[in-house]
Amino acid sequence: MSFQKKKKSSKGENVPGCMRSLLVSCTCRLRAAIIKAIKYRKQQNNISYEDSIKMLKKVIVNSPNHIFGDHENCSNYFCKRKNLGEEKHVIDMKRVGLWDDIGSIRSILTYHTESLIFNLNNNAAENYNSILAKFVGGKRVNLCLRGSYELRCNAAVTAYNAGANRLSLFHKQVVKKNPGVFTKRYIKRSQQLWDSRRRRQLFATPVQRLKSKKLAGPNENYGAVEPDFVSHPDLLTSELNNRTNLYLNSLKLTKEDIISLEKITKRQHECEDWHRERKKRLTASVFDKICKLRKTTSRTKTIETILYGKFQGNLSTKYGVEHEDVAKEQLTNILSVSIEPSGLMIDIEKFYLAASPDGLIGDDGLVEIKCPSSAKNVSPKEQKKNSPYVAFWPYERMCADTIKLRYPIA
Repeated sequence: MSFQKKKKSSKGENVPGCMRSLLVSCTCRLRAAIIKAIKYRKQQNNISYEDSIKMLKKVIVNSPNHIFGDHENCSNYFCKRKNLGEEKHVIDMKRVGLWDDIGSIRSILTYHTESLIFNLNNNAAENYNSILAKFVGGKRVNLCLRGSYELRCNAAVTAYNAGANRLSLFHKQVVKKNPGVFTKRYIKRSQQLWDSRRRRQLFATPVQRLKSKKLAGPNENYGAVEPDFVSHPDLLTSELNNRTNLYLNSLKLTKEDIISLEKITKRQHECEDWHRERKKRLTASVFDKICKLRKTTSRTKTIETILYGKFQGNLSTKYGVEHEDVAKEQLTNILSVSIEPSGLMIDIEKFYLAASPDGLIGDDGLVEIKCPSSAKNVSPKEQKKNSPYVAFWPYERMCADTIKLRYPIA
């Protein structure tokens, strides 16, 4: 994001010049504050890894407030400017919409907290160059110097025109005398190989090449290429039922284990336990798709997607990640409640069902945040009127603590 050229916020509000100058002057301070927090947490050895990640995420969330004068939630090791009477710019930035833009960048950083604390990098070019520098002993040849590209083009043309004799030409041009005996032997041997290769190409007898046969597909007598193990399992029905019961029994947890698992998986996608345990169960994100499967539909692709899915996100999911913290903060202010992070919630009776809400409100409430990119820069009422593809849940249906279902469950 270029703050110098950002004359309007993402909401369309005009950004004053003094505010843009403030952003430009504080950009390096924002980066330095996060680097300092990462370095401090990496040096701490007396706390657990989970607590270290949690504290670092808290500092990253609060770092814009610290830089722009709001030191109410600053940690003692991190901030020494609480009593200096700095001017607070947070309210003005919220008014013009810049705070939401900063919040979207902050959300991406908090999303990758675990990578930050380990100094991980997903830039393929940087990773490649770092490995290359180890083996070649330094930096690559700078191909952007003046004349570098032209010199290589001229060398390629000379090699094509002169063949093996190019070394002799280069040597005479640079040293102003004929090459030595060993260079002459190498040129003579190379010229002989060059001539013999050209002779074979000119007088070679044509060879009729056989065309590759196009296969019509797998032979039905040798089985299917991708067998449907769900509808046609390779086990007897009795053995399949026994293994199914054994697997379901292995998922059973005590109430204390369920509470403990929820606590250690509050980081959700950043936690290995969260990925491992949710793959064993039907989660809320795939439950709708599974319930709508027909009896004649193969389950193979669905199982492969759940267990071995390769989806890495798209523009819509990126937009949701950027604005999830902003939406949660606004919801906290509207409801005047505290929204706590949530881990993997497992049903006490049906251990194969689980869900990971975006937040918890007290002991009997949860929050699920959706930030559709199609509803960007419009109010909910306008989006409901203009687009029928974004569903809105009427508040009146939830007043009686019940939800009116379109298709009642038997």
